[in-house]
Order: sequence, then structure tokens, then C-alpha cells
Amino acid sequence: MRSAEGSDVALKKRDSIPEYILFALVLAGLVWLFFVLPPLGLCSNDEGAKFVQMKNFVLHHRLEIDFPAQRLGFGLEHILRDQAMFAERMGKMYCTYPPLFSFLSSLFYPLLGNRVTHFLSLFSFFLSLVLLSRILRRLRTSALMRYSMLFAFLLGSPVLMYSITFWEHLVGVLMAMCGLYFVVRHFGTDGARVTGDLPASAHPQSGRGTSLFLSAFFLGVGALFRTEMLFLVAAYMVALVANAAGSEGSGGKRWKKLWPAAVGAAIPLLGNAVFNYVNYRHPWLHVAYNSPGFRLSGWFAALPVGALLGAVALFVSWKARRPGPTDRAGFWGSSLSSGFGL
Repeated sequence: MRSAEGSDVALKKRDSIPEYILFALVLAGLVWLFFVLPPLGLCSNDEGAKFVQMKNFVLHHRLEIDFPAQRLGFGLEHILRDQAMFAERMGKMYCTYPPLFSFLSSLFYPLLGNRVTHFLSLFSFFLSLVLLSRILRRLRTSALMRYSMLFAFLLGSPVLMYSITFWEHLVGVLMAMCGLYFVVRHFGTDGARVTGDLPASAHPQSGRGTSLFLSAFFLGVGALFRTEMLFLVAAYMVALVANAAGSEGSGGKRWKKLWPAAVGAAIPLLGNAVFNYVNYRHPWLHVAYNSPGFRLSGWFAALPVGALLGAVALFVSWKARRPGPTDRAGFWGSSLSSGFGL
């Protein structure tokens, strides 16, 4: 028995060697990019606004943006016209972008200088790749599927492009990956520990509230970097409600399982709303100043509708098959991945 377990462990380690080689090559490439890219390679107005916000944290340690021209007799109205990146609140100027990304970047500025504009994005890119690999292993995908997905993530998605910008997209991707990892951990189990199509309650990791709490918490934190992740949080909670409504057991017991996820999502979201209101007198400053400038086209409106109909069809098909733990993990993985891609 022990020899069989030992051979399985050895086989698993050998199977992981190509992944470790891939991680090492990607990490080396990202380190090379970090030193080759221009120290202050800002390519858009948005990045410039975030850089001002970050340098303001470094120099003045506060949210209020220092406005030197004010001492020369200029008012905020001279620079806050027809733009949504800076706003006047209670006679002070603030950057409307969520401050968490700029604040975290400012912590590394004394060490990295202007190269800090590339640090968090490149680092989050690498961690997201590693987490995606762990997620695919928990879903017990074949080696071909696993490496296909990893290379699709590397070369077939915009993440590499965003990793060399001073944007918070990749940190949001990392938070989404963390949420996906823990929800797969909750509804599925490690492939090495699963034999047969057993009920989820038969596995130690299934049904625990800790993983649900962490998955919702990380998704909620992601919304503090990229506001559009609020839609992913909402889709996640709807999926949890649908799963609870279709699960076995008494009503109270079924709905009780939702509390860890609800609390996990509420902590960062309500905390951010309080933070915004205390500092800006608005529950979400970024939404207030950026949303009015966008118009939703018919094609973009069709995307969430199509995703919703696809999720409903997948859920109905999933419930009709009396799913086991692998089916549960696959459903949640594909659903959250679709929402994340949207």
C-alpha cells in the first residue's frame, strides 16, 4: 500500500517538472522585461493619473492631491473641467481611481523608484499563472488540456499586454484567480484524493465554509482594484443561491451554507464603501465620476445576456445529471471563468 502511494507521489512530481520549467522561463522573461522596459513607461492618461496618485502617497502620505498651482492663484476649476480622473470634494482635489493599487505601489517606490510602475502588474501576472495551474490540477484536467490553457492564458489573452502597464488589471486578475481557486477547492477535491463519483460531503474539503469565505473575500477585494469586478461578485452570489436552491437538505441548512460567502464579500465591499464615504462623502467615488462617460452598445449589452443564458443552460444540464465532485468543480470553474472573461 505504501509503495503504491509512494509511486503515485513520484509520478505526480515527475508530471510537475515541465510546469516548473515553464514557470522558471516565464519568471526569467518577466524579470528581463522589468529591467528592459523604460523606468517611467506610461502610455495613457489613466496611467499618468495613477502615477500622480502614487507619487502623492510617497511625498505627502494622504489621499488629497497636492495642487501647487493653487498657491499661484489658480483654482480647481481650471484643471477639473471635462475630465473624470480628478474631482473636487469638499474643496480638495482627489484622484477618482480606487487608491489601493497606487498605495501598494507607493510602498515599493523607495526600493524600485520609477520602475515600480511595472512591478505589481508583472508580479501579479506570474502569480496568476501559477494559480491557474493549481486550479487546473484540482479540476483533474489532462496534461494536454492543462498546458493548452496555460499557453492560452500566456499568449491568447490580453494579460501579457496589461502586465507591462501601470494598470491594476493584473492585480484584479490575481484576485479573481484566488477566488476561483478557493471555490474549486470547496466544490471539488484534489485529483490525487478522489476515486469515483462520490458525493461532495464525503470529501474533507467539500462543504467547508472557509473556502467559500475566502473565494468571496478575494473577489470582493478584486473590486477594490477594478470596479467592474462587482459584476463578477454579483454573478458569483447568484450562482451560490442557485446551487443552494437545487441542493438536497432542509431549507435552513441549505441557506446556512451561503453565510460564509456573503460575509466574505461584504467585508471588503462594505469596508470600501465606508472608506469612500468618510473621505469623499460618496460610497464609491470611481463609479460616480467614470460611469456617466460610458455608453453601453447593443453588442456589449448582448454579452452579459448571452453569458447569463449560457450559465442557466449549463446549470440545468448540470443538475439533471446527478453531479459528482468533479462535475461540481467543473461547473464552478467554467462559470467563474466565463464571468471573469466577460
